[in-house]
Amino acid sequence: APAPAPCRARQPFPAPQACKPVAKKEASRLCALGVLEKRSGLEWACGALAIPKKAGGARAAAGSRKLSEVAAQRPFPAPEAKGLLASLEGFTYASATGLSMGYYSIPLSEKAKELASLLLPWGKYRCKRMPMGIKAATDAFQEAMPHALGGLPLARIYLDGALLLADGAFAGHCEKLREALS
Repeated sequence: APAPAPCRARQPFPAPQACKPVAKKEASRLCALGVLEKRSGLEWACGALAIPKKAGGARAAAGSRKLSEVAAQRPFPAPEAKGLLASLEGFTYASATGLSMGYYSIPLSEKAKELASLLLPWGKYRCKRMPMGIKAATDAFQEAMPHALGGLPLARIYLDGALLLADGAFAGHCEKLREALS
């Protein structure tokens, strides 16, 4: 099959002047974390912006519809909430975790890095980690989660969170929690 034609955003998404400092700060933060890198000369680019959160910080949003169309998707079954709840038995303690920026823990291949580029009002950025918002991201993340938790038998994974269960003493639960978080 021929290579897909590059998606070239000609202009970044318009953003209110008041949002630009927040967006620049978020782009700098993601660069410092190794999620993005400023890069020129990229063929692909999706318009992007940062939407301020009420609690401070920002949420990145990109027009990634074209990227979703060409990104290889490896379907992976996401658990159903009903089935997850039905499997809860035989535990004494439970700890719920939510993974902040979990998708960003998945590195991209060199080819994917070239495709996952963002156009902001002040320049282009290449994603080095899995961007949120593309169809393939959810499946890739669901596939990675069991490996990230080291196959802990009492871990129940749901989207970007996990319920860590333990039977026996509280100290044993704390040890399993430390193991999962490491």
